[in-house]
Amino acid sequence: MHHSSSFKFRRTRHYVVALAALLGTIAVCAPSASAQQRSSPPPRARVLLVRGGFTVFSLGLNTLADELERLGYQVDVAPASLSASAASQIAHEFELYGRQTLVIIGHSLGGDLTPHLARYFESRQIPVKLAVLLDSPLPSSVPGNVERCVNIYNSRGWSAPVLGGRATSASSNRTEVVNIDLGTLPGRAPSQGIDHFSIDASPWVHQVVIRAVRLSCESSVAENTNPNEAVKSSHANQAPRVPEPPRQADSGPQFRR
Repeated sequence: MHHSSSFKFRRTRHYVVALAALLGTIAVCAPSASAQQRSSPPPRARVLLVRGGFTVFSLGLNTLADELERLGYQVDVAPASLSASAASQIAHEFELYGRQTLVIIGHSLGGDLTPHLARYFESRQIPVKLAVLLDSPLPSSVPGNVERCVNIYNSRGWSAPVLGGRATSASSNRTEVVNIDLGTLPGRAPSQGIDHFSIDASPWVHQVVIRAVRLSCESSVAENTNPNEAVKSSHANQAPRVPEPPRQADSGPQFRR
C-alpha cells in the first residue's frame, strides 16, 4: 500500500507540474488584453448621428452608420431627445481617454440640433471637424469651433413648404460652409426625387456625406482631393455646384443641457 500511495502521489505531482508548465506557456504566448488593444488600429474619427423628431423617419441613418463603421469610424446613433446626453457622454470620454476627431451628422430636427450640439462641444473646448445637416428646417448659425459644414437640403420638394431645409451660415470666417440645394440641381441628377422623408436613406446622399467625412478626417484623402470633391457624386457630370459659403455674425441661441 505504501508503494502504491507513493506512486499515485508522484503521478499527481508530475501532472500538476506539467499542467502548471502548460498554463505558463499559454500565459506567455497569449497576448494580453492591453496588447490586443494596442494592436488594434484606433478609429479614424468619432461620428455622432442624430435622428429627427420621429425616429421612425430617420432609419436611413442606420445604413449610413454601418457604412461609416465599415470604413473604420466609431459611430454613435442617438434620437433627438437623447442627443444632449450622447454629446455629454462623448465629451466625458474625450476627457478620460483623449480626444478624437469629431463629426456630427443630423437629419431633420437632428440637423436643427447639430449647431447647438457643436456649441456645447465648444463650451467643452472640443473642436468639430465636420457638421452635416440633412434637410434641416430651422438651421441656426454654425459656431466657430466647426471647421466645415455641409448642408444638404431640398427647397422645392413636395415637403418643402413645411419641412424643407434651408441654407445655413457660420458665425466665424474660419468655418467653411457648403450649402447644397437639391431643388436647384438638374432634373436628371441622381438627387431627383429626394425629399425630407427619403434624404436620410438616399444612397447618393450617403455617398456625398461619406466623401465629406473622409475628406475632413483622412489626411491621405484630403491631400489628393480638391475640397469641392466632397460634394460630388460618382457621376462627375452630374455633381452639384458648390455655392460660395455665406457668412453671418450671429452666433444663434445657446445650447442648453
